[in-house]
Amino acid sequence: MRSATEAHRLWLGVFPENLRARLAYESAGFISEGVARGAAFFGGVQRDEMIMAILRADGAKASGRSRPIAATTL
Repeated sequence: MRSATEAHRLWLGVFPENLRARLAYESAGFISEGVARGAAFFGGVQRDEMIMAILRADGAKASGRSRPIAATTL
């Protein structure tokens, strides 16, 4: 998908122990904001969930200009 959004903030949740996913999200510009303890119920167990987000300003800093956040960074 090669569309863009005018969203100010995109966020996601990832299991903290999923290092491959975390590195992929960080390489796309997402920043860890913290851990929501016991926020996910998966496989019959309450699990922690790391919250990561990217702001429009974060994308502008990385590119040196203001631009829409590309949907492909997801």
